[in-house]
Amino acid sequence: MREPAARLRRIGSLATATGVTVDTLRYYEREGLLPHADRTAGGFRLYTQEMTERLLFIKQARQLGLSLREIRELVEPDNCRCSKMRTVIAGRLADVDERLHELELFRNALQTALDRCDQTSARSKNADCPGVRHLGAVKPSSS
Repeated sequence: MREPAARLRRIGSLATATGVTVDTLRYYEREGLLPHADRTAGGFRLYTQEMTERLLFIKQARQLGLSLREIRELVEPDNCRCSKMRTVIAGRLADVDERLHELELFRNALQTALDRCDQTSARSKNADCPGVRHLGAVKPSSS
């Protein structure tokens, strides 16, 4: 069933609405991350709401560090079997959990450094900053 024309977007409108460039949209389409858009009689691409949602997912996944290959695994129509998708999703979820753990460790280190800066600043505005020394002493976890 086709979407009503009012729900279809041209490439420029979709690019603006999602914060990606027109070139990026064309690239994702060429790479198969987005299905090829239907075209008007004048040759303009028309994107559906479903394509808009997929593009927003791709953008979010890219911002979170997924490669285009990894994203393709998630949006590939041939991967629609639950057993295969479960494996892909479980792997990505484990990666996200690890990143969240690393971010929490880093957040805690920054908070400790800030607290030390605040304590020192309360005593003297010109004192050496212990927060800087603390940040240099934080050891990354061994992943």
